[in-house]
Amino acid sequence: MPASTPRRAGLQPPEGAVFAADVFAYQLRTARLLGGLEQADVAERMARLGHPWTRQTVGEVERGQRNVTAAELLAVALALGATVADLLDPRPATLGPSRPVVGPDVAVGPAARVVLLIPRAVEALVCGHTTRVRADWRGNELAGVELEDVGR
Repeated sequence: MPASTPRRAGLQPPEGAVFAADVFAYQLRTARLLGGLEQADVAERMARLGHPWTRQTVGEVERGQRNVTAAELLAVALALGATVADLLDPRPATLGPSRPVVGPDVAVGPAARVVLLIPRAVEALVCGHTTRVRADWRGNELAGVELEDVGR
């Protein structure tokens, strides 16, 4: 399990600052609600991406009580159809409904609990400036993934 978050450790950010875990918590909850998803939906999607999350795990992350690993961060972005930049942006949320999209660029190995990404797919998940990731979720089943060029 990742290290404790600053807030859970009883720390307060300096005046005018916020903890990255709090920003992520806010943006995760916002993206989930804008996408019409319940915490259980996010947990199931994370499980299908190889991360054994429960509804309680989602709640802990949304309250800033649990950090996420780098692999979980990428999986959350894919599960919500967002970018890592969206999820770490300290400004008020501007996320729209899920922007799902990827296929030959991403391989999900449920038994191996591995998501294999080519560099172009990682760039799309992290910032989405030139390429967007679209994950086709049918309920909580990942039906496909594709990359979409959006120009430079």
